[in-house]
Amino acid sequence: MRRNAIDQAVRRFADRQYGVFSARQAHSAGASPKVIKWRVETGAWEPVVRGVYRLAGAPDTWRQRLWTALLVAGPGAVVAREAAAALWGLTGFAQGPIAVVAAHGIKDHRLQFGHFHESRRLPPSHVTLIDGIPVTTIERTLFDLAGAINEKRADRAIENALARRRTTVERLWDTWADLAAPRRPGMRVMRKLLLKRGPGYVARESELEIRFSDLLDANEIAQPDWQVEVGDDDFIGRVDCLFRQARLIVELDGRVGHVGVLDETRDAERDKRLRALGYRVRRFRWEDVVLRPGWVLSELRREMAAAA
Repeated sequence: MRRNAIDQAVRRFADRQYGVFSARQAHSAGASPKVIKWRVETGAWEPVVRGVYRLAGAPDTWRQRLWTALLVAGPGAVVAREAAAALWGLTGFAQGPIAVVAAHGIKDHRLQFGHFHESRRLPPSHVTLIDGIPVTTIERTLFDLAGAINEKRADRAIENALARRRTTVERLWDTWADLAAPRRPGMRVMRKLLLKRGPGYVARESELEIRFSDLLDANEIAQPDWQVEVGDDDFIGRVDCLFRQARLIVELDGRVGHVGVLDETRDAERDKRLRALGYRVRRFRWEDVVLRPGWVLSELRREMAAAA
């Protein structure tokens, strides 16, 4: 009966942690070192790394490896950096590298895989749960990324989080102020990336929009207004880009959509209505922006010159 109670208590830990549990948790459930050794010898429990075990038959998954790292790092550790970005589902971050962070001074953090980081400031407000896994909030995750990866990749992570309504520029500024300290990694980069997103900023909603925006920046062309609603007495629709001074609308047609006869007919009718209001309308495809950026620039400049 006693053994059944131990097994049930350990299973409750494992069920919450994708099949793994720590020796500390097993002890709290009443398992002595002798009981743990016996469970391993009989194959009921499988050793994963020192101090962490897995229930026999539990599949080896990325989330299970996250929990293994958290258990090794000790109480208070949370998933961070690229691993946190992957948990949040940010574009460009795969379920690969393991990284955890804990408050400065935690000693039990000798990871046998993945990376452990200490932080002198990790308040509860910077921690949340995703699928039961403790992880840094989206704002703290983006801040940590700004100090750990290249600036362009961090910029895209911020843009992706904003476009998907996971956070706001205001909340990112609040986190920046909360963490402000001389020489803290990410401070300078994060400030730079936030300053370019001023009042009324609209995030790019797709990878194609980001690439087009980068193309404009690289060639010193002023950014248009993004995702603007246009219409006369009746609403026509929301356009991707509006260069107001030139009254030029640019629509960016991605690799999915805008390929069938019905799509082309619908787009042509909308463009006709926009031109009737005095706008110039140009459409660029994914292949144009990615494979023929020079041609896109020349066409864009030609349209602006014609408007002038």
